[in-house]
Amino acid sequence: MSFLQLGWQMPRRILDLFIEYRHLNNEAYRLQEMKSKKAFGLLAAASRYGIHLESEDYKQEMRDLILRAHPYTAEEQQRILHYCEMDVRETAALAEAMWREIPDLRAAVFRGSSARGFSWARMIGIPLDVDLLERLNRRWSGVSAALTNQVKQDFPIFHEGSADIAPSLWKEFLDRLGWIEKWPHTRGSKKKGGGAKRLPKRDEKTLRAMANVHPELASLHAYLCMRNSTKLGLKFPVGSDGRSRVHFWDYGTVTSRCSPSSSQFVIQGGSPAFRHLVKPRENEVLIQIDWASQEIWIAAFLSGDRIMQEMLSKGDPYVAFGHLANLLPADATKKPENSPYWATDPNIAKQHTVIRNRLKAVALGVLYGKTAYTIAAEEGMTLDEARALLRIHRRLFKRFWNWITGVTSEALATRRISTRFGWTQQLLSRKEREAHLNEEGRVKSITNSLQNFPMQAHGAEMLRLAMTYAADLKVPVCAPLHDAIFAVAPVEEEQQVTDSLLEAMSRASMDVIGCLIPTEVEVIRFPNRFVPTKKPEAIETWNAMLKALERLESEEAIDERSVFEERSA
Repeated sequence: MSFLQLGWQMPRRILDLFIEYRHLNNEAYRLQEMKSKKAFGLLAAASRYGIHLESEDYKQEMRDLILRAHPYTAEEQQRILHYCEMDVRETAALAEAMWREIPDLRAAVFRGSSARGFSWARMIGIPLDVDLLERLNRRWSGVSAALTNQVKQDFPIFHEGSADIAPSLWKEFLDRLGWIEKWPHTRGSKKKGGGAKRLPKRDEKTLRAMANVHPELASLHAYLCMRNSTKLGLKFPVGSDGRSRVHFWDYGTVTSRCSPSSSQFVIQGGSPAFRHLVKPRENEVLIQIDWASQEIWIAAFLSGDRIMQEMLSKGDPYVAFGHLANLLPADATKKPENSPYWATDPNIAKQHTVIRNRLKAVALGVLYGKTAYTIAAEEGMTLDEARALLRIHRRLFKRFWNWITGVTSEALATRRISTRFGWTQQLLSRKEREAHLNEEGRVKSITNSLQNFPMQAHGAEMLRLAMTYAADLKVPVCAPLHDAIFAVAPVEEEQQVTDSLLEAMSRASMDVIGCLIPTEVEVIRFPNRFVPTKKPEAIETWNAMLKALERLESEEAIDERSVFEERSA
């Protein structure tokens, strides 16, 4: 950021010691422990290598002084210069100490180069509807209370006077609707002195999955997402130019995906409802480009599975999967003018859509290591139906299954798993993992996460490469979102920016897996705002927010008018 703010050219080769320290400690439990202790700063890293630094209090004092901005006294200027010199010397000493442990310097410099892309995106910033955000901020307590009261009427499952779900009321609610038997339960704990007690799950992940089976739960899930990300109010940072900037925390997870603050990053925050706040200004456009089915493309080309690659070449991969399995016609779910099935019988078309959704759940689920039990529960299938679809997937895509089985077996044997570009996750031994029991008192299986690692980690590297290439092309990218990149540009530069961003994303796709992944482009033009069309429950929550906001503002206006009339009288 400093290079960009000062107008300097970004360096071509960057060694980021923060990223390398993360990489050297990239084991799931160790990473979680170090995050909770905030052990990824310069102080902690230097302490690990026996390098003496000034205290955290002193560093915080100097940071506060620098952020205070001008004017500085002559003495303060000298203190700031001394602090900056000391910081550089300490960082150089840390680099010298870490040098021996960095396994591959070329890979480390490759990782550091991503700073060009993410710093550029932070400088550009995400355009927000500042006026609406300020209105929501002023009345957020009232808006939040209105949403809470509404959801409590629809779902009598909360503790009295609280927005927390009561386990007993939750169980009664599911039992009353007849959902309890097929609802995912905890396995129960193995605590001494008693038997295992199984309870229906109520976490965000379970609710999101079960909303596929019971759509009426979508509004509850959307509310809980909103509440969890706004317990301390709306914290989306906004600059004087009306743009939001956050730290994207690239390399924030074991797979190196970004992990920005869910309460600050408006595009990838805890509630997708707040994406509506993203709005280009007059004479601007917001461009979103996604890789379509990115993870399946990565799986197909890393594994070399020709049949899976052929499936992807057909357009809709899930319909193509169904056609290969003799479960769907090749043109299923297409519009009436392109397919006789929709034109002749809407019921057949609806049936095809159900089958396609189930095939999609299997095609994506296997990449996450999901079992037949999980897929059946999440998609409302019987266990036999889920098992049958999984058998079909294994029969059709043998090369993929041989590859992923080999990847996970090698990882368990060597206790490490890496990407083509050198990002490595370390594994504890079985004996070491036994010290980290889950909430049910069991050793957590790592097979699923290992099975998903190649797709997630290579997807993260593809995104970082595209961000870096886009920054080098001066494309005004403003944010990443899993498998998508956003850019904001003047209206007259829409086509040029779109083409340049597509070029960067295509180049990244070729570099990572050797083929071009199809992309989808969406352009939002002023006065329109970003609408998460694939998340109808988020749109419903947003509309409820606006309705509550307008009611509160109307009541305030009436009160002010009454006060004015009383004073006039």
